[in-house]
Amino acid sequence: MKTRRVFTSTAVLITMIALSSTAQPTDRTEKRPGERRENIEAQKIAFITSKLDLSPEEAQQFWPVYNQCQKQKKEMRESNKPKSKDGKRPNIDEMSDVEVEDMVNRQMMTKQRELDMQKDCIEQYKKVLPIKKVAKLFQAERQFKRKLLKQIRNQREDYPQRGKRKSTSF
Repeated sequence: MKTRRVFTSTAVLITMIALSSTAQPTDRTEKRPGERRENIEAQKIAFITSKLDLSPEEAQQFWPVYNQCQKQKKEMRESNKPKSKDGKRPNIDEMSDVEVEDMVNRQMMTKQRELDMQKDCIEQYKKVLPIKKVAKLFQAERQFKRKLLKQIRNQREDYPQRGKRKSTSF
């Protein structure tokens, strides 16, 4: 039990360091996109490890499985992005009914493949984690995403000239 507390404390410390390192630099220098992505991944690992209260043994078995599932999800999303012949997103108003129907059918097949992949990942997670921690994983992912979006919004509010879009209200 003491090991788990030490590990959780370490995860929280990593999160705090990662959060402080992603704070807006005072000289307003841009971080490279790769650096930003690495920081976000480090924050995510620490956040999920802490929320699931993973033991060192569980973490060692879980993270390779999780990373593989995330990689598969990303590859599927990338390969299924709808694109027109010129590489841009298709304009539905300019498409024929047959093309639109084909696009909708492809989207439905993609969603089904994503669901099948998620089922497979859950089965893999259950092999390395108790079911309650598997259920908590999805909550932790949503919480992390909300926290990250809030952090991004706050940064844009602090430095509005850096944002690429102006917010509009509907």
